[in-house]
Amino acid sequence: MKKMVTIGLLGAGIMTALSASAVTPGFFLQAQAGYGGMYTRKMSAGSASLRSVDLRKGVAGRVSVGYLWSRNRFAYGVEGGYETYPDNKYVTTREYKYKGYNLDFLAVVDADIVAGLFAEAKAGYAFVQQNYQQRVGTTITTDIDSNKWLPMFSAGVGYELTHRFDVNVNYNYILGDHANPFASAAHNQNRVSTVSAILLGVKYKFA
Repeated sequence: MKKMVTIGLLGAGIMTALSASAVTPGFFLQAQAGYGGMYTRKMSAGSASLRSVDLRKGVAGRVSVGYLWSRNRFAYGVEGGYETYPDNKYVTTREYKYKGYNLDFLAVVDADIVAGLFAEAKAGYAFVQQNYQQRVGTTITTDIDSNKWLPMFSAGVGYELTHRFDVNVNYNYILGDHANPFASAAHNQNRVSTVSAILLGVKYKFA
C-alpha cells in the first residue's frame, strides 16, 4: 500500500512538472548576441601569399519583438527581428569588403520539455541587404548594393527564469549564395550571401 501511494505521489509530481508551462503567452521583446556572419569565398591558396587580412564572421546581434498564443504545452506566434553582423574584409593589393544586415519575419512554435525548459523552432523569410565594395587605396572601384527575400530557419532552447524573463540560445540560418569577392562585378551583382549565427539572448515578456 505504501509503495502504491509513493508511486502515485511520484507520478503526480512528474505530471505536475510536465504540465507546468514554460511558455508565457503575450507580447515579448528579445535581445541576443553571439557569433555569426556572411558566407563569402575564402582566398585561394594561390593568393594566400598576398593576404594581409582575411576576416570572416565575428560578433553578431539581433533584436526582435513578437507575440505568442499558448495552447496546452505548446505556444504559437509571430516574430519580427533586425539582425546585424560584422563586415567580411579581405586585403591583398586592394581591399574587398562585404557588409550587411537583415529584417526577418518568422512563425514561431515553442514546446515545453519540462518545467521551465522549452524547445523553439522558427521559419519564415528575411529581407537581406548587403553591400560589396572593392577599393584601391582611397578610391572605390566597385560598389554594389544587393537585396533579396530569402528563407530563414531557426532552432533553439530556452529556460524561463521568472514569469517575465527567459534566457535562450538559437541557431539562425538564412539560405542564400556564397558570394565571391575575387570574381567580376557582374558575378556579384544581386548575389546575396548566406548568413548564419549562434546567439544567446534574454527575452522580456509583457505578461
